[in-house]
Amino acid sequence: MMTKCSKSSLRRHDSAAYADGEPLREDAPMRESALSRLRHSRGAALILVLWTFSVLSVLAGEFARAMREDALSTRNFRLQTTGQYIAMAAINEAILAMITARDDDLDDDPDDEEIPEQELPFDPDAPPIDSGKRAIRMLMQGDGRWVRGAFAGIPYEVRAIDEGGKIAINQVDVEVIRLVMLNLGYEELTGDTVADSIADWIDEDDLHRINGAEEDFYDGLPRPYPAKNAPLEAIEELLLVRGVTRSIFYGGDGVPGLREIFSVFATNDKLNLRSIRPEVMIAISGIPEDDADELRRRRNRSGENVSEELRVLVTGSGLGTPRESALTDVTIEARVKDAAGRIVAHVGAVVKVRNGFRTYRWYDSVFEDDGEAS
Repeated sequence: MMTKCSKSSLRRHDSAAYADGEPLREDAPMRESALSRLRHSRGAALILVLWTFSVLSVLAGEFARAMREDALSTRNFRLQTTGQYIAMAAINEAILAMITARDDDLDDDPDDEEIPEQELPFDPDAPPIDSGKRAIRMLMQGDGRWVRGAFAGIPYEVRAIDEGGKIAINQVDVEVIRLVMLNLGYEELTGDTVADSIADWIDEDDLHRINGAEEDFYDGLPRPYPAKNAPLEAIEELLLVRGVTRSIFYGGDGVPGLREIFSVFATNDKLNLRSIRPEVMIAISGIPEDDADELRRRRNRSGENVSEELRVLVTGSGLGTPRESALTDVTIEARVKDAAGRIVAHVGAVVKVRNGFRTYRWYDSVFEDDGEAS
C-alpha cells in the first residue's frame, strides 16, 4: 500500500515537472540570463576590437604622413640651404670676374655674333654652356640677361644689371615719370597720380601737387604712416606711394614694372647707353617690345654701333644727353632651381665694381610679385 502511494505521488510530482511536454528545471531562467550576458559580452568585445583596430589604423596613417612630411621638409631644407650657398658663390664668382676682366682681353673672343639669350628653365643635369670670356662679356654688358654656370657640379644662373642703365628716381623730373607711365600704357589720371605722388614723396615740403599726396593722405589710411619727404633709399619704397600698386611696381603681361625702370643707386641723371635695358627703352620712348629687343641685340653684336639710335630715344624723353661708360654700380642676382624648374634660392647684391668692389646692399631673398623667391 505504501508502495502504490509512493508511485502515485511520484507520478504527480513528475507530471508537475513538465509543461507543454517540456521539462521544467529550476535553473532555466538563470541559464537564459547567463547566455544573454555572454552574447552581449561577445558583441561588446567585437566592437572594442574593431574600435581598437580603427584607432591603430588612424595612428599608423598619421605616423606615416608625419614621417613623409618630415622627410620632405628635410629634403627641401637641404635643397634650399645648398641652393642658397651655391647662389652666394655664384655672386662672388661674378664679382671676381667683373673686377678682374679687361676689355681688351674680352675683345679677343673670335665670336662676333650676339651672345644668345638662354632658354629657361634648363635641364639641371645639362652641362653649363656659358663659360670663360663669353660668360664675362654677358655680365659686363649689364643688361640683365641670365648667364648659366655651375659651381661644385650644381647649375646656377647669374645676371648683372647696370644701375646706370636705369632712370635715377631721385633726380628725375616729374614730367619724365608722367611720360613713362603713359608709354607703359596706363591711363592719364593714373600716370598723373603716380608721377605727382612720387614727386611729393621725395620733396621736402608738405604742399601736394594736383594729383599728389602728402602727410594728410597717408595719415588717413587704415594703417597710417608718415610721408618720406626725402630721397628714396630703396626702390621698394615706391609701394608706399599713392597710386603705385603691386602690378605697376612689379609689372606683368608684357608691361615692365617700375622697379625695372627706376633706380635709387643711379647717382647720374644721364643714362648709360652701353647697358640701357629694353624695359627702359620702352618706358622712355614707347617703342614696341620687339624693336627694343632688336636694338639690344644689335648693340650686343661685336662691331655694330647703335649709339646714335639710342641717343635719339633718350634725348626725346627729356632725360638729357646720355653717356657711354663702363659698369660702376651694378645689381648682381643669382638663383638656383630644382629638377622641376622651381626656384629654391634667389639672392642678390648691389655692388660697386671699380677699383675693387664695395657692397651697397645684400638681399638674402629676392621676391617676385607672387611672393616666390625669384
